Parts: sequence; C-alpha cells; structure tokens
Amino acid sequence: MPETNKSDSPAKLKSITSGFAQSQSDLYRQKPFFGTINRVFNGQRVFLEHIKQTERLTLSEWIDRKKIDQGAFLLETTSEDNQEISIEFHVDRSNSSKASSNPFLSGIPTQKAENQNASTLAEELQVQVTRLNGNLQEADRKNRELQDELFKAKRELSEGNTEVLLSHKEEIRKLEKEHDAKVRELEKQISTLETDKRIDKLEYKNSNRDGMTRFLDMMEENGAELIGGIIKQLQSAGQNPSNATPQQIQAAIQQRINEESQSEEIEQSEQADEDILSNTDTQEPQLTQEQQLMKAKSDIKSNLLDNALKTVQNADIPISEYAKFARDQIAIMNEMGLTLEAKDWIEMAKALAEKALKENVSAKRVADVIQPLLDGVKGYAFMLKAVSPKKATETLFNQFNVEATDEIKELVSEVLGIIQKSL
Repeated sequence: MPETNKSDSPAKLKSITSGFAQSQSDLYRQKPFFGTINRVFNGQRVFLEHIKQTERLTLSEWIDRKKIDQGAFLLETTSEDNQEISIEFHVDRSNSSKASSNPFLSGIPTQKAENQNASTLAEELQVQVTRLNGNLQEADRKNRELQDELFKAKRELSEGNTEVLLSHKEEIRKLEKEHDAKVRELEKQISTLETDKRIDKLEYKNSNRDGMTRFLDMMEENGAELIGGIIKQLQSAGQNPSNATPQQIQAAIQQRINEESQSEEIEQSEQADEDILSNTDTQEPQLTQEQQLMKAKSDIKSNLLDNALKTVQNADIPISEYAKFARDQIAIMNEMGLTLEAKDWIEMAKALAEKALKENVSAKRVADVIQPLLDGVKGYAFMLKAVSPKKATETLFNQFNVEATDEIKELVSEVLGIIQKSL
C-alpha cells in the first residue's frame, strides 16, 4: 500500500497516486505501480512481495527482476481517490516470439502456463509446509523439554519430602525410646525410694525406745483403737477398767505394745518379700548376644515393611527412594552378620499383597517396591528364574508354612512374574 498520511488532503493524495496503474490495462501499458503482489492459484493467494511507492516499477521491470515466466497474480494498491483496489493480471512468456516485446497474452493463461503456475505454487506451498513442520517440531521439542524439567522438579521435591519424612520418623522413634527408658528409670527410682521409706519407718518403730515412747507413737497413730483394746484386755481378765490399778493398766499396755510389735514384724517381712518380687519384675532381663542380634533383625524387618507399605500405598513416593532405603537397611544387617531370608521376603510379600488388594494397587507397583528386598535374599532371585511364578509362589508359601488366601497367592504369583522378566 502507498505510504501516505491520513491527514493529507484529497488533492494531495490524488497527486501522490496520479500516474500510477489503476487497472489491468494500465499494467499492460507499462504504467508504474506499487502495492502488494500475491500469486493466485485455484483461489488461493501466496504472498510474493510488497513494492513501496518510492520503488515503483513497470510490469516488465518487475517480471524481469523476479524472473517470472507464467502465472496469475493479484496486485493490491490504492486508487487516485485513496480507495483500496485489486487488479488481476496474467503473465505467460513461454509462447512469446522472440521478436515480440509484449510478455503478456490476452489476459487468459494457456494450459501449459496454468500447469507451470500450479507446479510453481505447489513448490512454494511445499516450502511453507516444510517450514511450518519445522516450527511445529521445534515447538514440540521445547514442550518435551519443559515437561521433562517439570517432572524432574516434581521428582526432586517428592524425594526431598520423602527423605525428610523418613529422617523425622527415625528421629521420633529414637526420642520415644529415650523417653521410655527415662520413664522406666524414674519408676525404678520411685519404687526404691518408697521401699526405703517404708524400711526406715519400720526400723524407727522397732528401734530401742522405751515402752512409753512406743505407746505414745501408737496413741498418735490410732489412739481410740488402742484404748479400746486395753479396755477389752482388762475386761477379759475379769477386771473393772474403772477400778483397775496402775499396775494392771501398765500390764495391759505392755501386752498391747507386744502384740503391735509382732504385727509390725509380720508386716515388715511381708513388705520385704513384696519389694523383692516387685524389683525382680521391673528389672529388664539381660539378653544374650544372639538374642540381641535377633531383636536387631526384627527391628530392621519392621522398618523395611512399614516403609514398603507406605511406598506401595502412596504413588508420590519414588520407588528409587525406597530401593535406596532397603539397600541401606540390608547392608546394616549384613555388617551385623545377619541376612534377609526367603521366609522374611515371602512374609513381607504377603503383607504387601494384602495392602495392595485393599487399596487397589497394581501388581507392577508391588513388584517395583518388593524387588529390592528380593535382591537382598542372596542367590534366591536367580533360583526363581528356573521355575514358573505360580510354582515358585506355591513353593515359598508351603516351604515356610505361611498361610494366605488364594487371592493373595495369585497376586504374589503375578508379582513374581513381573520380577522374573527383569532378572
């Protein structure tokens, strides 16, 4: 389009466009033109070039510059009254005589020109299609890169959360053990203090004190009962308490003190026996080295199974995270001279299968989680390759007397089949 200012007057605009081609005949008479030129084929337009007003050309000059032999074209330009106009024109120099200087036919392309025009347009369209396909492939590649980066970021975040969760759980377990140990120690101290207190009290009561002092202690603890007992003793001896002599009262008091002393001795003996039994019950039994190793293995198995169940249930926990945890735990067992046995594996496989059936978890997920545990059973993974999954399942459950439903056995068999393919 011509480069004009919208504020220009109509007269000025007319002077700008005056002398330029305004029709097809103007083009063929070699009037200069400017505007946008498109190639036309079967009603489709393909942009070729935009000619500025300051670069105006005649049709012959443009054809020579573009080296065009045939084709149908459309010129979009501006009329003298500043209206947008479109001018169709045709070029066919293939059948022109050398003597003829006119490169145009009567405006109607020949069949050959039409075919060549179609071929040229097809080539141009193919170039554009190739370019667009390249852009599409590049966009697809960038999209895949972004998806990979997003997946990697999510995985790193999930691994970080899992690591923090596992470390916090281990820390909480340690704190709980320390707390329980401190509570047991305090309970022992309280029991010891209470026992010492009772012993001190009894020793004080049985110390070498005179009869009157002990009588006053007894009066302080339970005076009414003591007086009542003395009166009963006097009455049983046929004496009137109101007329009893001091000697008779003193004899009754002494007898009462002796009875109380005997009762306290019996109580002290029974309490000592009770304290011995109580201290014996509260003392933790000393474990042998073999028992300590078995307890350590049991704790490790419990940790492996607890984390395996969580990994099976939570798809956001990466399998690689649990695999690393399992390898580390099995390595600790090996350093202690312990190993993960086939019985341990089938028991954990049963527990995971039960969880998977309840939570509708796939056999593939269970296989991915439990395979690191099978790798820890030295040599057993390779033995499983020699038999079918169903046979291996029946052998494991029967050999170690592990009870399971047919549904659980079927899922374990499917899990073994998946693992066998990866061995």
